[in-house]
Amino acid sequence: MSLKSLCVALVSFTLLLGAGTTWPQPPTAGPERVDERGPVPAEKRQSKPPSKPFPQDVPGLQAVATEAYEAGDYMRFIQANIQLRKLRPFAQQYMVGMVVGGALIGRAKTAYNSMHVMQQQGLSYDFNSTEDTQSVRGTEVYDYLNGLLIEAGKPMGEGRVAFTLPPAAVRPEAITWDDSRGSFLVGTAEGGVVLAVTPGGEIEELLRASDENGLLAITGVAVDAARKKLWLSSAGVPGYTGLEQADLGRGALFEFNLDSLELINRYAIPEDGLPHVPGSLELTPAGDVYLIDRVVPMVFRKMAGSESLEPYLASREMLGFMDLALSDDGKTLYLADADLGILVVDLENGSSASLGGPETLNLGGISGLSYSEGSLFMVQNGITPQRLMRLQLDPAGKEVSNVTPLAIALPEFTAPSFGTVQSGALYYFADGNLPGEVREPAPVIVLKSPLLLSEDIIPAEKRKFDADTWGGNKSPYDDK
Repeated sequence: MSLKSLCVALVSFTLLLGAGTTWPQPPTAGPERVDERGPVPAEKRQSKPPSKPFPQDVPGLQAVATEAYEAGDYMRFIQANIQLRKLRPFAQQYMVGMVVGGALIGRAKTAYNSMHVMQQQGLSYDFNSTEDTQSVRGTEVYDYLNGLLIEAGKPMGEGRVAFTLPPAAVRPEAITWDDSRGSFLVGTAEGGVVLAVTPGGEIEELLRASDENGLLAITGVAVDAARKKLWLSSAGVPGYTGLEQADLGRGALFEFNLDSLELINRYAIPEDGLPHVPGSLELTPAGDVYLIDRVVPMVFRKMAGSESLEPYLASREMLGFMDLALSDDGKTLYLADADLGILVVDLENGSSASLGGPETLNLGGISGLSYSEGSLFMVQNGITPQRLMRLQLDPAGKEVSNVTPLAIALPEFTAPSFGTVQSGALYYFADGNLPGEVREPAPVIVLKSPLLLSEDIIPAEKRKFDADTWGGNKSPYDDK
């Protein structure tokens, strides 16, 4: 089970009950009907039995949608998808459900509208792959939109192999830059190992989990060069070699000397009866440490000079944080939820709000988040196509003012995730090498993508227009 799978399993008890809608129910008895024999008594009238109310939670609605589809009740199927879209607006599968549902009930406009929403958000899907869309095919609108959705899944952008980790480095969960060693530090979940990797690919093992140091799976790494400290978050997760049952769902923050790698202190997650998986962490210029929980949507904080780890933030809106990023000035924290997007936290006054942006921005499936010079760099492996995006922020850092794709569906992408910014590029895992896959452990590639592309990615609609108009050649108007 992957760390993400664990988070989904453990956080199920914290799922919020979204505000669902109960659809209008058919009347149990209609107006009196008259036939040639006279009025029909009410008790003999046939009326459609009232539909069951819709659940207000995602698992319940998913069950309703599945049951309705299998029973051929396609109106109820699409109604369930409408409510799922309200609760999970970035989830691609429910957009697909809207297209399929629209086709199954003969509502072509509904299907085309959902296809257009997906296309505007840069998502990819071939609706010719399901027989359920037969009723809306064969029109110019369908062919055009479906062509764009297919085009959006083609590899685009820049990303080259920076270095490759050995097969033994299974499930890398954290990466950062250590200027003192001139190396990247990579933490792995399966063996609880911290590796130093030079840009040229030379690898040295720095730390390994043991009874002596108390480490388990390494889920977060941060370097405080000014104070000569190495910070690690560690947790007991399935897949960690030698995991004891008592350690499952237990974690802590570790403080080491950056040079000698001597353990300075261990800060346990406060016991509250809940399972915790501490994950990514960030350091402020003042030396404060912020640490996310990947099971319960919480953030913990270890203030500089404090001797304990304390709860800082708990969100009732979010479901589970996958990664976090800190603004360069250390005043704003960005928390990535794979289902509900990005929460922006003002560390000066403690306020928080969802990151705003254009309707064409899809914030689903986030698996990595980094910050640099007024922009967020978002890795998404929970949507199709998997991609790396630059989100340029407004001066306040609370709204996305511009969205630029940097890498889309690259051949190396299997499950791209966590990264770190270094020397004008994002270094990130192309393949998480997750357990449960039907293959032997393989080397994990770390890709390098520039933060600014040499040439912008041409949108799918322009690529298709050029292909249809100029036969794939460059438009003569591009230079005018």
